[in-house]
Amino acid sequence: MAKIKERISFSESQKIVEQIEKILKRENIKFGIYGSYIRKEDTIGDIDILVNERDYEKAKNILKHFSFYERVPLCMDKRSMHTHP
Repeated sequence: MAKIKERISFSESQKIVEQIEKILKRENIKFGIYGSYIRKEDTIGDIDILVNERDYEKAKNILKHFSFYERVPLCMDKRSMHTHP
């Protein structure tokens, strides 16, 4: 999860998601974006990103360089790793 320090507008979050998509696609990491972003809420407090367990460390190491990234507790199931606030 990319946790944002304060809620931002949906349009601002679109710019962030575009950056994330570009980088993860370039790195050949399969992912999905969920939560308030795909529900298109007026303001976004975090961006939920689901990646396969084998890509988790790579994705985390890439995304931690974003200014909005913050580590949060992680939860893993058999198919993928995702975060919960």
